Amino acid sequence: MSNEEPAIEAATNAAVGEEPSPRSEVPQRFGVQFTATQEYVDLIEEVKALLSQAAPNVSLDEIHLRALRTFVAELKRKKHADVERPRDNPRQRGRHIPAAVRRVVYQRDLALRCRSHNALAAEHDFGRVFVESKRDSRPHERFVTQATGYARPDPNASISG
Repeated sequence: MSNEEPAIEAATNAAVGEEPSPRSEVPQRFGVQFTATQEYVDLIEEVKALLSQAAPNVSLDEIHLRALRTFVAELKRKKHADVERPRDNPRQRGRHIPAAVRRVVYQRDLALRCRSHNALAAEHDFGRVFVESKRDSRPHERFVTQATGYARPDPNASISG
């Protein structure tokens, strides 16, 4: 049975009541239909011409799959600095966030948070007493209060009314 097609093997196994082997699983297939522009058709023809030596009988679904894999890899590279060989010494520029830092942030799955959620996360990581001591010792808050006469409301204070 090793020389038979995987689909035939899976059908035979199902008829006998056996579990299909992992190598005999056929990938799910989906029908896709859309109306394309002339530019799209021209690009498909150009891809087929460029692949004529390496893959003379390349199918449309293979072209799409290769294009989507390349597109996803490019987006990951840009958004998450997901590269195969990261630079050892990134250049420092003003507000530029080095790719190595973006990579670590992405890998740890951190997200930007609003002020109150950031405070909550800080309390969780460092403890409420530590965060409150830092919050009370902010010199810029005291300066703003002295200069304007307006104190920023405490986000943790309860509203009475």
